[in-house]
Amino acid sequence: MSARQAIPRWAQTAWLVFADRVGEKPFRRQQLADHLNLSRRPRDFNEALHLADGFLRAAAKRGELVKAGHVHWALQRRAVRRLASGREVPAHPGDCELKVSTHAPEKYVLVDLETGEAWGGGARGWERATQAACREAKALLEGRGGGGQ
Repeated sequence: MSARQAIPRWAQTAWLVFADRVGEKPFRRQQLADHLNLSRRPRDFNEALHLADGFLRAAAKRGELVKAGHVHWALQRRAVRRLASGREVPAHPGDCELKVSTHAPEKYVLVDLETGEAWGGGARGWERATQAACREAKALLEGRGGGGQ
């Protein structure tokens, strides 16, 4: 990947997911590279290291990341989060738990408006939503009905 190429969408999503998971805890560049490498097919660790370096430089330049020791980095908690649409929403200082109690978990689809990830309800909790569930949710939101049984 040359310096001029845009960062792929999958890598941007992987970075946001990684940042959400680590929170304010210190992390190493290696941990970010491992996460990026697991998020792509085919896997290419050198490319993942290159992307990790780019994300670290860009986040440090924006003031979102600081050195937290010799090899560790720490994210600065943002007061607002920018959604994919460009809208900003407040970020809370701690985690907020969202619970759904139901006898039919498969009827729910959750969409992360920041990363675009879709999660579907299942018997064991939230898991990656299937393409069929995503299509059904999209059709419902667009007013065309769900297309289910």
